[in-house]
Parts: sequence; C-alpha cells; structure tokens
Amino acid sequence: MYFTTDRFHSSEKILKKTNHIFVLCNTIFLEKLKTTIFLLLIGFFGIAQKSSSEPQTATESSTVGGLDMDVNLDGDKNDTVYLISNLSELYWIQEQIQNNPSTSWSEGKIFLQTEDIDASPTKFWDDNDSDNSSLTGNNEGWKPLGWGSQYDYFEGFYNGNYHRIINLHINRSTTNSDDGYVGFIGELSDDFTNPSGVIKLGILNANYIINSGYSQTTIGGIIAGEALSFGAEFFLSDLFFEGTIDFSSSGTNPSHVGGILGNFVISSDYKIKNTYFNGTIKGNTSTYGIGGIAGRFNGMSVENAYARGKIIGENNDNAGIIGYVVNSVNSNSPTIYNVYSAILFEELDGTSLNNSPIGDYSKYNSDPITQFDNIYWDSTLSYSSEFYESKDAGIVISSAVTREGLPTTTLASSSALKGRGGATGQSPVKIYSKSKQGSGVITDRL
Repeated sequence: MYFTTDRFHSSEKILKKTNHIFVLCNTIFLEKLKTTIFLLLIGFFGIAQKSSSEPQTATESSTVGGLDMDVNLDGDKNDTVYLISNLSELYWIQEQIQNNPSTSWSEGKIFLQTEDIDASPTKFWDDNDSDNSSLTGNNEGWKPLGWGSQYDYFEGFYNGNYHRIINLHINRSTTNSDDGYVGFIGELSDDFTNPSGVIKLGILNANYIINSGYSQTTIGGIIAGEALSFGAEFFLSDLFFEGTIDFSSSGTNPSHVGGILGNFVISSDYKIKNTYFNGTIKGNTSTYGIGGIAGRFNGMSVENAYARGKIIGENNDNAGIIGYVVNSVNSNSPTIYNVYSAILFEELDGTSLNNSPIGDYSKYNSDPITQFDNIYWDSTLSYSSEFYESKDAGIVISSAVTREGLPTTTLASSSALKGRGGATGQSPVKIYSKSKQGSGVITDRL
C-alpha cells in the first residue's frame, strides 16, 4: 500500500496515514455494530411477528426483473404471476387460501419465488394467538398450503426459480382428514384446465415435528398428498429437501411418509424427476414404509432421484427411495428410473437395519406393472439384493445395466451436487437388474 511502499515519505506522514486508516476502520466498525444491534432489536421485537403482505404481480412476458419466462410451463408467456420475495408474501398465499374457505382461491394462480426466503420466524408462529415472536403458545409453525377441506387444496403452480426456503418449522398435531396432510404443501390439486405443480425449489434446514393422532396422516417434505383429477397435467421437478421429519412421539402412527412426497395416486404419465432428499426421518408408520423420496406411489413415476441420510423406525419396509409401489389406476406403465439410495436405516433404539431402495410392491392384473430400471444403492448401508431376489417376476426391470457410472441428478442449484453431496463418488455400490424372464445380475460398481 501507499504508506508501506513509498520509502521517501517521512515517518510523520506514515503515522498520519495510519491514524487516518485506524479512524476510518473504527468508524466503519461502529456503523456495522450499530446496524447489527438494530437488526438484533428488530429480530427480538418484531421480525418473528406473523404478518402478510400482498406480492407484486407481473406478466410472464415482462422483462422487469429479468422475468420473461414461461413460469408454469403451459407453452405461453401470457399469464399473470405473483412474485414471492419474502416470508410475508409467502404467508399471504396461505392466508388467502384459508380466508376464502368456500372458493378454491389458488385455482390457476401462478407464483414465482424471486429470492431465497428465511423462514426462521415460523419457529414461533401460533395458529390461535397473537404472540408470534416467542416460544409462548403452541408454536405450530408453518401451516401447509392446501391444508383443510377440498376448497383449501393448493391448485396453483409454484416455481421456486432455483431459490430456497430456509429454516422452515412445522410443529403440528393431526386429528382428521382436514388436518392430516402435512408438508410445505398439504394437498396438491388442479383446476381441470391449467397445469399445477412445484418446480425448482429447495427446502433447506427444515424441522418438522408431527404428532399424528390420525391413522391416515400423510407427511411429505415438499408435498404430503394430492387430489388431482383423472389424467391431470402437473409438474414436479428439480426439488430438494434437507432437514428433519420427526413423528416419533405420535399417539397414532401415520400411514404415508416421504422425504419429498407422501402419497401420490396418478393416472397420467407425469412424474417427479431431478430431486433429492438429504436428512433424517424418524418414527413408525401404521401401514406402509417410509421412503426417502416418497412414502407410497400408485401409478406414479420417478426419474433421476437420490436420497441420503437416515431413516429411523421399526417398519421393515422403510426404504431409501419409495416405501410402497403399486399401480391400480394408470393404464400406462409407471417407471422407477435412475435412482440412488445412500440411506442408513436404524430402529428407534439404534439397532441397525438393512433395508432396500424399494420397500414393497403390489401388482394388479388389470394395469401395467411398474418397471424398475437402474436402481442404485450403497451396499454398506443396504442389503438390497435379498429384497429383489425374493420377489417374483412382477417386478419388471430391463436386462441392460448402465455402464456409465452412477447417476447424478440435475438439482435445484448448480452447486447443490458439489456442495451437498450426490451419487457420484459413493462406493461400494450395487446395481441390480432383472430381466422380464426373471434372470438377475448383481454387479459391484466402484
């Protein structure tokens, strides 16, 4: 710098320059300190307060803010879009759905998230009292979008635009079908005309605590369940969930639990793709096993997905990818394609289990059975060959084994795979492939 490299300046000038820098740095420090104290005071006294604000809107073709995109993937740029940039605007969506119980308020509406959203204040939110800034009260936290009667379904389209919702808290009890779907979105539906769905969204560092008091409780990190019409058009892609889902203190064990989706019954060829779960799921289910990606799929397909972390529970059908697979509704053949499981399984007392990527399946003679292809798992965490070899030819898996290494999914941010881990580099891994005639091949892939 100037005062250290110019040997011809006097020591007096050097001292003056040094003093000037010290005063300047001190001023900057004090300003930052005042700003920090101000933000802390705002946080202590008011930032956790639950308030809503109506978001701005724009047309898809608008170049304002760099929009100019087909947000809901319907093939045009003519729709009006709600721009969601903060927690108050996100809560506004939930509030509108709740305050319009006799109409499907979200029907056909399109939402675009424009910033990462810090949902930390949801830790203090209460449903029925005004104290939303402390641990006083029940602190139920985030109330799922599409949570309640049929008019409370989420029938819109949410595009995260590769942004995240961080530190989302849910602490809820379930008692019946109206409150029995718990996740960021409770139940996804459609309006018979416009596509619905959730794309390009990550939920990071989430903490869900659910006390199930209803045997059909359904839990999903992103979406718990669906009420889609027959053959509905929907989109689920580029999603991730990182966090904890804990229902181990439930009075009545829930039925369907998945790290991304709870229970989906689909009669069309739409699928979930490019998604991952990384976290912990803890508790016992009443009917079907827990799945790292989904609890139960009936007619639903998945492509390019992986799950990492831990599933803690007593059900032998707990699975790295899907707890239960069946098809009784889809005239097309659903597919489970290019999936990878690196889930550690334990019982509630800490005893290790060796479960598989797919928990259980059932087939119906009247509908095409689900086809499995490119199923990958970490063999140090799952002893999956035993599961597949014990099943009959109802599981249809192509005879070809992919020779291109482990699949790497397209995630909800360009650095997600690098920073959060992924399929690449995990070893040893077993890849299982079974032909329609029933012959099997198990291969170690390092």
